[in-house]
Amino acid sequence: MYQTATNTSAPLPAALTFDVDWAPDWAIDDVTTLLRKHATPATFMVTHQSPVLEDLRRDKDLELGIHPNFLQNSDHGDTYAEVLDACLELVPDASSVRTHCLYNSSILMQFIGREYPQIEIDSSVYLPDNANIFPASIEIGRSGRKITCLPFAFADAGFANRPDFSWSEDIGPFQGIEIYTFHPMNLALNMNEPTRFSALKEHLGERRLWTTTREEAARFRADGDGAWTYLESLLKSKRISAFATLTGLLEQWRSRKEDQSLESK
Repeated sequence: MYQTATNTSAPLPAALTFDVDWAPDWAIDDVTTLLRKHATPATFMVTHQSPVLEDLRRDKDLELGIHPNFLQNSDHGDTYAEVLDACLELVPDASSVRTHCLYNSSILMQFIGREYPQIEIDSSVYLPDNANIFPASIEIGRSGRKITCLPFAFADAGFANRPDFSWSEDIGPFQGIEIYTFHPMNLALNMNEPTRFSALKEHLGERRLWTTTREEAARFRADGDGAWTYLESLLKSKRISAFATLTGLLEQWRSRKEDQSLESK
């Protein structure tokens, strides 16, 4: 099922990323509690202001990026500038972005490259079933400015749509970079198929996702294996030697490339 890697060099650290997606604070707290239990760094892509945001900001092991919504009727704004400004107001020092629903276009990338020089990483490319994923530097326009694309191979929502996927299955090893994407609400539901989330949304009606109580979510939580148990298995994995934030992963990748360059001279 999966394209396997053959490189025998020491692996890079894996990266855990979490698209907040307007989740309630208790669901985000559950994720950070689990990460802290395992002393694991991670990157959170922020969507909205909330009390838990300050807790995330204070944790030196956690990195905050932005998760802008460029779709129609976005509560972030109507234009590229409005959406990005709203998100950067939440995380002024963000250097990474993953767009909501992975919205992308060459026009958007050029706009970010030209108007938002602090954004250095884009992780809006999903490449499942591929163990040979590497960072790609994207040159923006004629300025010479580059944004590094860090694609990811696993998304909880994506794999929940696969009826043949076993949530106890390891999709590694990877030859290049290994990035996993989760959503706190999907984790709260231990989602293993998409109707868990859609049933919760139907129950909420016009209410926003962040108003979901723990008791309400428990009614739709899957028993057995699912997104939450999969995250737990990654944190306990003997195959994965270490984890890093997206920035930390990119720094280690660049350092390795520099070392290889020096060795070849």
